Amino acid sequence: MNRSGKYRAIFRAICVSNESESLHPSAIKPLCPTRWLCRLPAIQSALDNYSTILLSLKEMADVGVTESATKANGLLDRFQKGETLLGLMIAARPVALLEQLNSVLQAKSATVSGMLETVKISTESIRAWYSDEVFHEIFIAAEEKGETYQLDPLEIPRRRCPPKRYADQVARNQPANPEEHYKKQYLEFIDAVSKGLSDRYDLSKSGLAQYVKLENMLTSGKVNLDVISKYPELDKCSLQMQLEMFKHNYKPDTLNDAKLSYRSMTPEVRSLFPQVVVLLKLLLVCPVSSCECERSFSALRRLKTWLRATMTQPRLNCVSVCHVHREKLDKVDVRQLARIFIEQSDNRRKILELFTKYGNIIIVYM
Repeated sequence: MNRSGKYRAIFRAICVSNESESLHPSAIKPLCPTRWLCRLPAIQSALDNYSTILLSLKEMADVGVTESATKANGLLDRFQKGETLLGLMIAARPVALLEQLNSVLQAKSATVSGMLETVKISTESIRAWYSDEVFHEIFIAAEEKGETYQLDPLEIPRRRCPPKRYADQVARNQPANPEEHYKKQYLEFIDAVSKGLSDRYDLSKSGLAQYVKLENMLTSGKVNLDVISKYPELDKCSLQMQLEMFKHNYKPDTLNDAKLSYRSMTPEVRSLFPQVVVLLKLLLVCPVSSCECERSFSALRRLKTWLRATMTQPRLNCVSVCHVHREKLDKVDVRQLARIFIEQSDNRRKILELFTKYGNIIIVYM
């Protein structure tokens, strides 16, 4: 509905009439169809502006027999149901935690051990919501808001009896009230989220256990012979001595600490730890997540636009490098770049000599 100019005008008019001039149609965020962990802004904006959305959809549905009016009528039918409001309130808290966890795991300095500890804490927090008291608070709040917005009350759906040839003699358990009915769905949702996290990051079912052992070797200074036997590039005698010396002098607690310590070494000191360098490369060559390569695809869509469709591969590579290392590129002196560009050709030097004589900056449009 946000694509309709008429709906945006109706939404803005309702916000002005309700003395909510700070609201704007762009405040209603669409649900992301692919990345479901990026849906918290959409859920939160719907909860914060629920009454305004109802009024705008109702007015839009009465406009006529247009396609936008038909969509508005369908959305209004869903938003007027109390179970829609309850579903949004149930999903808000777990999605907020999962979105925060997702952003933490995408950090460049994320390590395997830190990732597992973060997932463990998040899973325990989600399991703490698996209780009747937590759902009762959400249910009561949804009922109060439903009465305020004049929504359809929460009711038990119509009982659907299966055919006798498929049903057994045991009577099916039916909820006594709406709270019991929706509590079952809430507990199933919380259980599916926590179980999904546990299964995805289970050391016995994934290859993360090997990286955890490698990282423990680096941070503890002790060699694991079972792990070393799988890596012919590691020498157990040299690695044991170098790890002890590295641990005694730099005391790294995480992989990131060890990386920063190695970067601060002089070339002569680095030559003392060749096996530690190999171990560091083994840990750093496989990132914790695939976010880095996914970011490159997202950046490629921004760099090679429809107006740059004829860009060749060498130029695209150069532009991509400039985008990836934009922090370093921003520190480059533009005057120095202009002088180097001019001095590479006699024709440029003759033509642009007048400009460089007075120290003006030459702006090159890419």
